[in-house]
Amino acid sequence: MSNIATAITEIKTRVSLQEWQQRILDCQNSGMSVKAWCRENGISTGAYYFHLRKIRESVLEEVTAK
Repeated sequence: MSNIATAITEIKTRVSLQEWQQRILDCQNSGMSVKAWCRENGISTGAYYFHLRKIRESVLEEVTAK
């Protein structure tokens, strides 16, 4: 993969993580259960927890890289 394609892929991944981070914060601040919030927002609970894990892994990578 070229450097440009790699950079674009990394940017897409970061943007997706940021979008999911905002969704997860919205859920946590809603006062609703994860299941109810996901149902109301048309998101499967599997997708929610998958992305939560990805965000946690990303944060862990950042912390251990320092």
